[in-house]
Amino acid sequence: MFGGADVGDAEGPGASQFLAALFTQPPRPRVKQIWADADYVGALIQWARTLLRCTVEVVKRNEPHTFKVLPRRWAVERTFGCLGRYRRLHRDHERQAHPGEIMVYLAMIRLMLARLGRL
Repeated sequence: MFGGADVGDAEGPGASQFLAALFTQPPRPRVKQIWADADYVGALIQWARTLLRCTVEVVKRNEPHTFKVLPRRWAVERTFGCLGRYRRLHRDHERQAHPGEIMVYLAMIRLMLARLGRL
């Protein structure tokens, strides 16, 4: 579906290819805002605004080697930390993307059930 590892995310067509494929799936997702890393500045922001009708907000780090809690960045880092605890997701062992996607869904379902069980 997408190019190989040589396709760049930010300046290359990788991010726009991914978002275009995401937004063309039935049912169309109701995404209004996307948080992105500092690498995603440029044409992607305008492209997402005009074609996808959503805003891309860039969360930049001010000081690269110091710890500071940034808005919305902690949610992504926390999610990656939770996914990294699962053996099948710790390293990419899959030959295709679909089994890895299923494992991410299962890991997140398990995490949500654990959180709901604490209520």
